[in-house]
Amino acid sequence: MTRLVNLHIILFLSLVLISISSCNVTKHLPEDEWLYNGAELKVTSTSPIKGKAELKYELEDVIEPKPNSTPLGIRFGLYWHIKAQKENAGKTAKFLDKKFGEKPVYLSDVNPIWNETILNNRCENQGYFYPKIQSKIVKKGRKAIVQYEVEVSKPYTLASYRFKGDSTHFDSLLHYSLNNTILTPKTRFSTDYFKQERNRIDDFLKDNGYYLFNPDVLIFTSDTNQYDDRQFDLVLSFKTEATKEALKPYRIRNVEATIMKRQGIDDSSALQSVVIDSIPIYQPGIIFKPNLLRPYITLHPGMLYNKSTTLNTSKRLAATKTFNIINLKYSQVDTTMADSIGLLDASIVLSPAQKQTIRIEGQGTVKSNSFAGPGLIGSYFNKNLFKGGERLEISGNLSYEVQFGGGATDPLTALEFKILNSITFPRFLTPFNFNPISGNTIPNTKISFDYILQKREQYYVLNSYILSFGYNWKSRPTIYQEIAPISLNFTNVQQVTPEFQEILDENPFLAASFQNQFIPGLTYLLQYSEPWDNDSRGKFYFAFSADIAGNLIGAIHDITGNDHTLFNLPYAQYLRGDIDVRHYTKVARKSSIVSRLFVGVGYPYNMSTSLPFSKQYYSGGPNSVRGFRVRTIGPGSYQLPDSITSSSSFFDRTGDIRLEANLEFRHPIVSLLHGAVFVDAGNIWLYNDNPALPGGKFSSSWSQEIAISAGYGVRLDIDFVVIRVDIGTPIRFPYKKGNSHWQDEFKISYKSWRQDNIIWNFSIGYPF
Repeated sequence: MTRLVNLHIILFLSLVLISISSCNVTKHLPEDEWLYNGAELKVTSTSPIKGKAELKYELEDVIEPKPNSTPLGIRFGLYWHIKAQKENAGKTAKFLDKKFGEKPVYLSDVNPIWNETILNNRCENQGYFYPKIQSKIVKKGRKAIVQYEVEVSKPYTLASYRFKGDSTHFDSLLHYSLNNTILTPKTRFSTDYFKQERNRIDDFLKDNGYYLFNPDVLIFTSDTNQYDDRQFDLVLSFKTEATKEALKPYRIRNVEATIMKRQGIDDSSALQSVVIDSIPIYQPGIIFKPNLLRPYITLHPGMLYNKSTTLNTSKRLAATKTFNIINLKYSQVDTTMADSIGLLDASIVLSPAQKQTIRIEGQGTVKSNSFAGPGLIGSYFNKNLFKGGERLEISGNLSYEVQFGGGATDPLTALEFKILNSITFPRFLTPFNFNPISGNTIPNTKISFDYILQKREQYYVLNSYILSFGYNWKSRPTIYQEIAPISLNFTNVQQVTPEFQEILDENPFLAASFQNQFIPGLTYLLQYSEPWDNDSRGKFYFAFSADIAGNLIGAIHDITGNDHTLFNLPYAQYLRGDIDVRHYTKVARKSSIVSRLFVGVGYPYNMSTSLPFSKQYYSGGPNSVRGFRVRTIGPGSYQLPDSITSSSSFFDRTGDIRLEANLEFRHPIVSLLHGAVFVDAGNIWLYNDNPALPGGKFSSSWSQEIAISAGYGVRLDIDFVVIRVDIGTPIRFPYKKGNSHWQDEFKISYKSWRQDNIIWNFSIGYPF
């Protein structure tokens, strides 16, 4: 830890020195030039308007040129470029200039009059006609900025919208499409909205057979002469005389599918054909069973061309994860110009992905609870096990960890071995006909069997056997569901040491959660996630999960009068439910505020006094309250005695109830590097009182037992992975420390204080 702190001190001093040096770049400027420091934009309005912030963001984007970048407030690129231009520039400076250097942006590169014209056009495109725009150059030393002030008035809004056409079938269909228009009365004038409306009409017509329709033939005409209160009428018409082919619907004559043995062209004479529901399927031998492939093809001979159905076929075939190339194309069938409907032939060409993959890699882990050690990961993947898109996945994980620090002569060690096996069928396997396929999604049936070995040399060996059978599907693009009607978990504890047995004897609740037992039950998960694109200001995420164990078997035993055991072993009985709510709000183009609330409650009943250890909640760590180490918070106001430390005891703290809230401000630093300021709060509690953990039961004083931490994180966001480092410190303890729950000292210069209060969290992916 000391080395890490020293490293960051050195890094900080280096940044300071470079910052000081970069402040002197202006002395290298030509005498008649000023370094351009960017633009300042002020948007005002003569009356209250909606969307002023969005208008400002859009106007800021069109102002050119952009000044030299200043990550962390430092002109790194400009600094290395100037340094590399010197006669005695070294190889390092030239290399950094080549990779990161930026030529200086001068005030002479800026054309304020041109920018005023662009700002005026952008305002009028958004309905703010005749804006007042002025600019001013402000110089300070050898630097300069350009200030723009844009004053807009009330935007023009829509009064009426109609299509100018006749009574043909095509025009009637287009008239009908306006029932779902986004251009409703009082909509602000916006060329972006008009583009969206044209694309919407194009999609509608192509879903009704108009294969060759081109949205470019549509034009909008606005008329403001009828009103004196900034309203306009909108008329949709044809820009030019559209071709007859574009205004003619098309019907699909034939559909065929071909599976190639490899990428490229195979010998067509070796292809075998099987016809399923009027669709011939060609392939060399049996790569994918034809009767199982047919349900993924939503096209059929005789149907009108439909763009959505075409896309759904491609996406559903891709969802099987069996094919890496999916090519669906149409060819027109020659017909006479007098025909009122055209004909298409559809051809689907599929190229299988690599069927089997094997992967082995080593890893090293460093956890916030001071455990570190090597690991080995291996996996085997088969994407088409039974030639119906079935996916077999076998993965193993072996890791060994030692807890460092704490001064213990006999440090804790942990050995974990996992073998996870699953088969996923891209369809529902049920004894009855039930198919929740919707749009481009396909349902899945998943069967899994996992084995987990956890060995703590000083305490116990825990074996877990988990069997699950369930389904998952998307009922809507925003809604994902999972249900596992069969979920069996058998835990077996062995090689309990005298030291751990003493802990169990003193803590009956912990002993109950570590006993050999079955956990038979049912699990369910519902996730709702809104899309978040560049035009969205916010995103909402909601997840609900339920876990029910032992209720059916318990009810049968209650009726029959049998004891509550299964195969002469006790079984768990509990109800557990989680709610996870998140909201993402944009506060700038690349900055956002993310808030999260998690509530989890477990209710053990009958012979169960607490949730099984594998089902209990914990708090603290990289995805929780980050100013506390993993599993070191709670339960409730419980605090380890001063004579016992986490590094020399069985310190995993778990409970039946969890409450947690997080708030994070995410912002860009430079390129792929992002930062976040965060505040976390939460704790766990027991459902029933445990004398061995005083203060651990949930009570009316729960609000006084909330742990709070704050900190800062840095994230390297690459397309396929996010590497995250968060540094947190406790702000409020769930128990009293002296006369208060609050942190009353920040002794950063003391090594012992830093070890207990500066918590490093290394992880992959965002915390939420």
